[in-house]
Amino acid sequence: RVVFRSACPLIGASIGQHYRHSMDHIELAALVASTGTAEGINANNSENISTPPLHYDLRVRGGTLEHDMDESRKRILSVMDIFQDLELK
Repeated sequence: RVVFRSACPLIGASIGQHYRHSMDHIELAALVASTGTAEGINANNSENISTPPLHYDLRVRGGTLEHDMDESRKRILSVMDIFQDLELK
């Protein structure tokens, strides 16, 4: 667990920080695919497209995922559920 939280001296970020960053992107894409909306999506988009653009830069950063492996596991399972629900649609 210490390795998960400890910053690599070469790049200055921990495994947990990289994990959280990656999960932010994966989760946002999954939410948009499943609902057509997500936080950070431009709801005022006037173009008639079936899937709104993804705005990754507007995501919330930080949080417990960078430090808490149990919460990180829960997030993986939550995102897996979203993808499994997509398969049923």
